[in-house]
Amino acid sequence: MTLLKGTNPNLQKLCDFLGATSAGAWLGVFLGWTRSSGNLHDPDFIRCIVIATISFAVPSALLAAMDRERIWRVPTWFFQLLIGVAISQLAIVDIPNLLHAWRFKENSSVTKFLQAEMPETLIGFFVFLVVDTLLCLPVMIPFHFLPKLFPVARPPAGSTPIPPE
Repeated sequence: MTLLKGTNPNLQKLCDFLGATSAGAWLGVFLGWTRSSGNLHDPDFIRCIVIATISFAVPSALLAAMDRERIWRVPTWFFQLLIGVAISQLAIVDIPNLLHAWRFKENSSVTKFLQAEMPETLIGFFVFLVVDTLLCLPVMIPFHFLPKLFPVARPPAGSTPIPPE
């Protein structure tokens, strides 16, 4: 985790996990709203929220267990965001769209189908990866910097801690 000066590492991990989970729920609401045309009673709406929340929570928990501040020079909390958005995009948008297009293919082989569909799918994936990341940043950033409000009190150098009574 990217630790701020004087923060408790466990509190930082917890806040980053809560931020990722909240960002996942927010992205799920956004994707569910757009996919179900605003119908809140549509089962697809709830499915989008659940899938997006899980797709942020699981990688966030796994990355928190790794105890690394950065992965490939990217802060861990931002890496959690990117992975969550990518998994959400694949599970909620890209794979269902490819399966829907597969039903209406015109007697072509799998190779021809993928050659026809993948360029558009990949472009859409990367465009929405950027858009959804920008959409989730305002939700995740406050959670990441929340531990700065609760600094860890450290005894002065050279002093012995006072034992509890």
